[in-house]
Amino acid sequence: MIVLGSGAAGMAAALAAAVEGARVTVLERSAWLGGTTAISGGGIWVPANPWSAAAGVVDDVDAGLRYLGNLRLGDTDPAVSEAYVRESVAVARCLEDRAGLKWQHLVGMSDYHCELSGGCPGGRSLEIAPIQVSADAIARVRTDPYATPHWTINEEGAGSLRSGDAELLRRVEQRILTRGRGLIAALYDALRPFGVEWRTQVGAMSLATHDRHVIGVDVDGRQLRGAVVVATGGFERDPRLVASFLRGPVLAPAGPPSNTGDGLRLGMSAGAALGNMSEAWWCPAVHIAGEQIDGSAFYRMLFMDSAKPGGLVIDRRGRRFANEATNYNDFGRVLTELDGAAFEHTRIPSWLVFDEQRYRQHPLGFMTDPQPDGDWLVTAGSLIELAERIGVPATELSSTVDRFNEDVARGVDAFGRGSYVWDRFSSGGAEPRPLGDPPLYAARLLPGCLGTKGGLKTDGHGRVLAADGSGAIDGLFAAGNAAANPFGCAYPGPGATIGPALVFGSLAGEAAAQS
Repeated sequence: MIVLGSGAAGMAAALAAAVEGARVTVLERSAWLGGTTAISGGGIWVPANPWSAAAGVVDDVDAGLRYLGNLRLGDTDPAVSEAYVRESVAVARCLEDRAGLKWQHLVGMSDYHCELSGGCPGGRSLEIAPIQVSADAIARVRTDPYATPHWTINEEGAGSLRSGDAELLRRVEQRILTRGRGLIAALYDALRPFGVEWRTQVGAMSLATHDRHVIGVDVDGRQLRGAVVVATGGFERDPRLVASFLRGPVLAPAGPPSNTGDGLRLGMSAGAALGNMSEAWWCPAVHIAGEQIDGSAFYRMLFMDSAKPGGLVIDRRGRRFANEATNYNDFGRVLTELDGAAFEHTRIPSWLVFDEQRYRQHPLGFMTDPQPDGDWLVTAGSLIELAERIGVPATELSSTVDRFNEDVARGVDAFGRGSYVWDRFSSGGAEPRPLGDPPLYAARLLPGCLGTKGGLKTDGHGRVLAADGSGAIDGLFAAGNAAANPFGCAYPGPGATIGPALVFGSLAGEAAAQS
């Protein structure tokens, strides 16, 4: 079997196939293993899981299915999302056993839309506990461009560890990883005894077919025979595919530069059906001059930065336009909206405006001490001066801030900020407060994404479906961001990106090995 890509989906597919007895080759375009997963938080969203239940969360499969049904906008196959809910716990248990992982409940992280029927206020999201990995894994898996300390999401949220603590230094010395990088490294180590062939920096390739069956991959003048699992990630780094498919501009692709839609093109060449192509894992992002990843511009995602007290987000007209405390995917999506009357994207750029207290209390973009530079982060001694420096109308900005501060005083926000369970978590549990006295700051926000959500359409076993409706394409499978996401445009909760990658990667690898 040949696996294209080495993120969560590719690693899970390789491990499942290897356990089934297949001889596995993994082809990776980048010089590093791990794909987008390695630079992520590494959480997974799993309904009715025993780890959350042990933390006191009340949940069941029917509630999970009902919740996904309420998030469905006609853009998903109910059978595929049902397969996810019913298989996810079993896959998570298998990965614990096979890769030495230990899942733990993400404390306080509710479903993003838990007010809907079936939503879970206690949360269905998990992360791995710190895990020791091999020196080989450390050398081969992509490093974290955010330079996040080796703490878990729970530890960071609780403030139980600080940068420079002896425990964090011990983890570095003893090769103990967390988050997405730890997940990938653990899966890599689990694959080592199976004699998997790893090939990195693999460029152009094509599918080998016979009588409409996929029989392998042609790469570098060599044909590799076997079933193929496409797990190459999204296409956010390819401007032509972005312009052709996505619903709005992406000026800040936050995934690795290798996410250029290679697997999408391969599947299309074999007659694959496509799904969910206009959607991405949207996010607001910032770009700091000179920051790079693999020689390309690196864009820092802002996950919950806009939700913190003492700040608000405005468009280039100086107006608020959304609930800043909503999840990063739904907030990032509204940055791409077209103003039909003006026929322009008035939210490009947008600005996160905040005060000195917020600047000192909450890191921005995972930076410990962001410095104003007059471009991405602007500072000023008054609101009027700030408006002038960022190029928005001063009178409009002043009116917007006055209305925002009045809303805070009344306890009723014009966009519902603070009215939802997730809002209260993303704000750090703090009460809303008005924009304070100068100095004031403004961070330039760009519409970005951590990956695309559209790709090859699959069934509940990861088999790629043909565009002509004839069923599955023999020998071709897909998972992760290379496949049409089972949740459509929705983002059910933290970890709903990597969860399907692991589940359908595992199911695809198992089915491919048995094909």
